[in-house]
Amino acid sequence: TSSTNSFPDRNAYQSVNGGGEDVFVAKFNASLSGDDSLIYSTMIGGSGSDRGYGIAVDSAGQAFITGITGSLNYPVPNGFRSVNQVNEAFVSQLSAGGNALVNSSFLGGSDQDEGWDIALGTGGMIYVAGDTLSPNFPTALPFQSANAGGRDFFVAKVKFGVGVLSSSYLGGSGTEFSVRLAVQGNKIFLAGATGSSNLQTTLPVLQPIPSATSNNEDGFVAKIIDSRLDSVGVFRPGPVFLLTQSTTTVVSQQATLTSQLAGSRGVSGDWDGDGTDSIGSFSGGVWKVRDQNFPTVVLPAPFGAKTINFGASGDLPVVGDWNGDGIDTPGVFRPSTGQFTVTDSTSTGPSFNANVTRVTFGLAGDRPIAGDWDGDGKDSVAVYRPSTGQTFFTNADVSVLSTGSITLNPGVDITAFLGIAEDLPVGGDWNGDGIDSLGLWRPSTAQFFLSDDNANLRPTFIFGITGDQPIVGDWDGKP
Repeated sequence: TSSTNSFPDRNAYQSVNGGGEDVFVAKFNASLSGDDSLIYSTMIGGSGSDRGYGIAVDSAGQAFITGITGSLNYPVPNGFRSVNQVNEAFVSQLSAGGNALVNSSFLGGSDQDEGWDIALGTGGMIYVAGDTLSPNFPTALPFQSANAGGRDFFVAKVKFGVGVLSSSYLGGSGTEFSVRLAVQGNKIFLAGATGSSNLQTTLPVLQPIPSATSNNEDGFVAKIIDSRLDSVGVFRPGPVFLLTQSTTTVVSQQATLTSQLAGSRGVSGDWDGDGTDSIGSFSGGVWKVRDQNFPTVVLPAPFGAKTINFGASGDLPVVGDWNGDGIDTPGVFRPSTGQFTVTDSTSTGPSFNANVTRVTFGLAGDRPIAGDWDGDGKDSVAVYRPSTGQTFFTNADVSVLSTGSITLNPGVDITAFLGIAEDLPVGGDWNGDGIDSLGLWRPSTAQFFLSDDNANLRPTFIFGITGDQPIVGDWDGKP
């Protein structure tokens, strides 16, 4: 809007036009009519020209907006990028009531950048797609690292409080523009217009190059996997963690972590939702977890060890993102009852008797694991039965219910016939397809056996020594 005194504001974060064109956001109640239907209406902008092109709303009613701003003073509270170089894209988060700008940031390089569409993922992840003329648009883990010429698409995953987690160009030597975005689980879908004859494609394609009868633009559609590629490590009671970023037959040791974590069992998880897993330990119901693997010295919070009291002596630890919020939290398996108990909290002492989920799955003597076995963005449980070399998986949702503790007796969805009695099970996404599958570590030979489909094994490789315990994680956050 260019209106300066006639635009209808209500419960507004910004009721006065900052200058030129401002973004506006309005919320309506469709069950009401006339003036009563307007819940809030606000401007967002600075002294230059600001335009909003895409909007998404989360379950709490907060609105997330992207577009382009020419204002050097566009509001960017808590921004991971606070300087507008020239006509940059922006990402802004408006409160459910419309009267507060919760978070906001610029997103761009040294030339024009436009955010065309925005979508929300789990764990506070925000996906933005647009186009850019910048040769230095901020990329992270890109599948196309450089502008191919003129105006290219960009797609980025960002999180307030963390920054740009992944970002890439997508384009050819012509002009790409007017892109739209959708996200489903770990899959990103893009559609837009391209004038490039060399936009990268994959086989098979409906149409590999723009139509020969047109010198203008063609439409395009793309699917991108926002993968998290897991790799392995071992915990050596002492305690020392050895991590590697390879799951191939040639394995190089990447890091030796001498942590100050007490306990006899190593664990790992994404405790802070930054997309990277880090180490921890469990002993007798006491968890020690860190938000960062390096450096190895003791640091104050948030990088130093945090204590979580959950479980009891004799329990076996299991870690998972039970509610799909992008943050891993503790769980335990009690071998004597074949029962899992999980919590969605990483507080220092989540109650063991309330706001937890109890899942009866498995038998005494089973070994527990957790993973996203069906790619729905939530982890569920599985057990490995040493006596038969079988693994039993369930896809049942074990998310904690707000009504308190419940008891679930889920059925078996997948059965794997791999392994021998001594094997120790792990679960991970070994190929980046967004679905976790079984891994086994054999203590007598220090061999890892990994499967992408719970039926066939990859070539084995040796990592660790007898006496170690296997752990799994995405140590670098890369696909």
